Formats: sequence, C-alpha cells, structure tokens
Amino acid sequence: MAASDLTALADVVTRLENATVGDPDVVKRLARVLERLERAAANLGAPLPPSDAGPAVENAEKKTPAKVEVTSFGETHAMQATSGTGLSAEKEERHPSLEDFDKISDGAIGDYFTLSSKIGPPVSDQAELVRKAFVAQRRLMKIVPQTREPGPKILNQLLAATENTLKAVKAHAKLYVATDHEIHLMGVAEGIRTLAWVTVGMVWNDQKKPETYIAGVIDYIKREYLDGIYDMHADDETQIKWADAFIQTLKELQEYVGKWHKDKIGWGTKIRGMTFWSNAIAQTAPGEGTADQYEYSTKLGAPVTKQLS
Repeated sequence: MAASDLTALADVVTRLENATVGDPDVVKRLARVLERLERAAANLGAPLPPSDAGPAVENAEKKTPAKVEVTSFGETHAMQATSGTGLSAEKEERHPSLEDFDKISDGAIGDYFTLSSKIGPPVSDQAELVRKAFVAQRRLMKIVPQTREPGPKILNQLLAATENTLKAVKAHAKLYVATDHEIHLMGVAEGIRTLAWVTVGMVWNDQKKPETYIAGVIDYIKREYLDGIYDMHADDETQIKWADAFIQTLKELQEYVGKWHKDKIGWGTKIRGMTFWSNAIAQTAPGEGTADQYEYSTKLGAPVTKQLS
C-alpha cells in the first residue's frame, strides 16, 4: 500500500470520528477498526500518518521504556503508556501545567489532611471528599492541554465529576448544622467551590477571571467562617494550623490557575476526534474505579486498559 493510500485512509477515519462523536455503538465499533488499522500499519513497517492521534511513534520495535509513576492526591499515575495495539509509546512526560497542578498535592493540602485526621470525624470524613474533588479536577487537567475546547455536550460530561464531588462536600456539611463542627464543615464546603473556577467564562456568563473568582471565595470563607475558628480556638494549635492549611491550599490553587488559566480553561490547540473524546470522558467519569482503568496515550490516540491490583 502506498503512503498516499494510507494518508487518504487516515483522512477518512478522521471524518468518521468527527461525524460519530456521542454514538456509543459506533464508538466501540470504530475503536476496533482503528486498532486493526494500527496493527496493519505496524505489519507494513510504519505507523499510520498522524491525524487526531498526534506524533507517530518511531522505531516501534524499541524496548518499552521503564515505567515511571507519579502520585497525586493519593492516586498513582503512569508517565508512560502502551497502546491497545501492542505498539510501545515513547515515554510520556506530564505537560508542565499538569506538573504544576500536582505540586498542589505536595503542598499545604497534606497538612490539611493530616490535621483533619487529628481532629477526627466528621472533619476527617469531609477531608476525604475534598481529596476526591481534587482527584476529579486533576483528571480533567490531564486532558485540557491535549486538545481544543470541546463542544457543550462533551464539556458538560468532562465537568460532571468535579460538579458531583463539590455537591458531596456540601451535602456532608449540611448533615452537621448546629453541631460543634458546623463552622469547620461549612467553611470547607464553601471554600472547595474554588474548584468551580473551571466554569468561569464558559458555563457561567461571568466577567470575572478564574483567579479573581478564587480570590473572592477565599476572602468570603475567611470572613464568614475561618475567622470564627481563629477566635473560638485561639489556644488550640491544631485548629489554627488546620485553618491555615486549608486557606493555603486554596491560595496554591489560585496561583496555579493564575499561571495557566488566566481567562478560562487553557485548552490546547489540537483538533480531536471520537477516539480521543470517548476515552477522555471515560477517564474523567464520576465515581470511583472507572477512570482508574485508563491511562490515555496521547502519542497514539488509543485507549489503554491498566491491570488493576
């Protein structure tokens, strides 16, 4: 088969992808066809010309690089992936914006988790919900630099996990109104709304910038909730440090957003098709487990099922 034939075939696949986004049955069937095409290309000694899949992999017979992992908000992520076709992808480095988001995991939030455990339930239970909220946003931030902004239908699905986790934090707080920990729980429930910065300038018709929105939330919870903790627990070092750690976590998020997402989510520039979006939606799906089965290979544009222990 001539190279021109492969190029023409890749163009046809791209048109099919763009025409069938959102149809689950066609998604599954076309994904199998794409895998067959990649295997056929490998047998010919060259990968398919890149369309939505990004740079082609050279020297597919090279030994797969050693697996490198990074832990963020309690989840372990591979920094190198292998496509479903058996072709080895080159080592995938995290985008610099994702590296900066992961720095939040290594910051004050660790103290917030530790001190929440020390205070105990229901504060520690809420802290676990906060962790899940950051996990949900981290999954979205992994997708963002790899693609142009999607249409409303796909965008809403990508935002669903963040929305659900924020609701869970608020619902938990409401269970403890008029208790000793109401001020703690409501302060966190209001503060975690900073993660809703992803909707500023997109879902919301708001003139604020994401960083400005976060600053406003921080000022509000300090005034309405955390100042009360400082007053009531002035002699309790654990309580004071807990409040400090939570505020500092939100400030670190604000710094990250101000650097990478000044006007709204800082999407990438690549035009993506069905294969990418079907796996992006799976990767960011609400709930435990589903997203953990996938490490999306941006090199090959193919889903990768991980072996879960």
